[in-house]
Amino acid sequence: MFEKITPQPLFASTIWIHHLKAEVAGPLNQHLARQIDRLISPKPPRAPGETWQTEARLHTLPEFSDLTALFMTAAKGVLEKLEIDYGEFEITGCWANVNPKGGIHPVHNHPNNYLSGVYYVQIPPGADAIQFHDPRHQPTLIAPRIKNYNAYNSIAAHARARPGQMILFPAWLVHSVDPNPSDEVRISISFNIMFSDYVQRMSYPKWDGIALERHKNTGG
Repeated sequence: MFEKITPQPLFASTIWIHHLKAEVAGPLNQHLARQIDRLISPKPPRAPGETWQTEARLHTLPEFSDLTALFMTAAKGVLEKLEIDYGEFEITGCWANVNPKGGIHPVHNHPNNYLSGVYYVQIPPGADAIQFHDPRHQPTLIAPRIKNYNAYNSIAAHARARPGQMILFPAWLVHSVDPNPSDEVRISISFNIMFSDYVQRMSYPKWDGIALERHKNTGG
């Protein structure tokens, strides 16, 4: 009856996956793992399911300058692809996540930023995913049983993580990480990006009204 049926996704929530060359990622990840271990040792006690996180200022430390440069380059490329009209941007926070066995990251987003990202240093078997959740609330209002999950009926999607891989995504996009099933720790580094001059340059209304100069009291 129909000549053809063409699904057309609307308003996609795009994530940007960057893959470092192996010859770059290998030495870099070894260096990062050593530095992170130094910063969090001795490790404070954690309850089951909890993780170790550093302060969110790794981008200010010289030991992480090479990684910071990669973050800035990747973010610049994403902003150019989005054709955003901006002046400058900066890293507003950067921190390491070390997940022991059972360690998770519950559902969350990163408020007051435009982009967020995560770089993977060490991924043990079975802990190679980050889960993104549908930001729309409406699909859960009517939720019949699903025979087979696919791109059209799922309210969450996994992105596979690999050492040397970086994922950038909108900071508002809700995400989580399942428990680490391995005895080996899972190490990642998260960061946020925001426009430096947002108030001065970007936050004003996008429309023009009647010029106020027309109504100045000129006397007489």
